[in-house]
Amino acid sequence: VLIAGGIILTVSAIIKVGGLEALGAGVEAEFFNLWKDVHHPEFPWTGILFGAPILGIWYWCTDQMIVQRTLAARNLDEARRGTIFAGFLKLLPVFILVLPGVAGRILCPNAVPDDMYATLVNNLLPSGVKGLVIAALLAALMSSLSAYRRRVSGRGVVAAGQRPRRPDGAMRRVCPGRGCASFPNWA
Repeated sequence: VLIAGGIILTVSAIIKVGGLEALGAGVEAEFFNLWKDVHHPEFPWTGILFGAPILGIWYWCTDQMIVQRTLAARNLDEARRGTIFAGFLKLLPVFILVLPGVAGRILCPNAVPDDMYATLVNNLLPSGVKGLVIAALLAALMSSLSAYRRRVSGRGVVAAGQRPRRPDGAMRRVCPGRGCASFPNWA
């Protein structure tokens, strides 16, 4: 639903601007340049060259959810196909988030950049699609929070299980997990 809503929003925004040519002509050329000057105040090219690979390696190689799903594959070929497909899905935000943001710069020049996507969803999408996209965004948010709590709980159980206290029992692992999972609610 999020991908379909993003594609609908991207197409709607580009059509409303007047096409890809009008999109390119309506903003500064710097918007489409990934390699900015080294003295650029926000995005120097050194951040892309050194920062992006570090973040990519962290995400793809050490994120617990990605690693668990890769290790849970039936065989090596399925794990590779799943990782390549996930990489393809990671390229979609360039088209379904960045292009509407650039088009929004033309359509809503006074909008706050952080609110641009929400502004475009509110202004361009029809009511039914708008409701589906908002519901999908909220579901994705809840899923991310649930996964975060599950990871914190799992790490708390492992940390508590390494300390020798009482004979091994189920409650010895459950209580620290519950405590660690409820901690992010207070933070």
